[in-house]
Amino acid sequence: LYNAYPNTAITYRIWNLDYPKVEFDKDLLMVEVPLRISIKVGGTVILSVKMELKTKGSVTIDGAHLSGAVDSITHTTTVATTLIGAVSDSKANSVMDSVLKKTII
Repeated sequence: LYNAYPNTAITYRIWNLDYPKVEFDKDLLMVEVPLRISIKVGGTVILSVKMELKTKGSVTIDGAHLSGAVDSITHTTTVATTLIGAVSDSKANSVMDSVLKKTII
């Protein structure tokens, strides 16, 4: 994208497609969030992907105190629409992996 659109603002928009699914099991918490991500250049959406983001973590409840930690995060990305030619799901997944590693959600 940066090679195809140098010196152009690239905007990422992320939103939920549906309600997150949350599961509790003893001290385990699993959250699945279906997301849609669109990438805009010059006001035009050039790529749109769907992502299933899954987070697993541990939860401790002590009286009125709730604490926890994230143990793992996985995601699967599929291409929904593209105006920049063929983009494989694996390539989109790799790019989104890089974006997510540098993003706080």
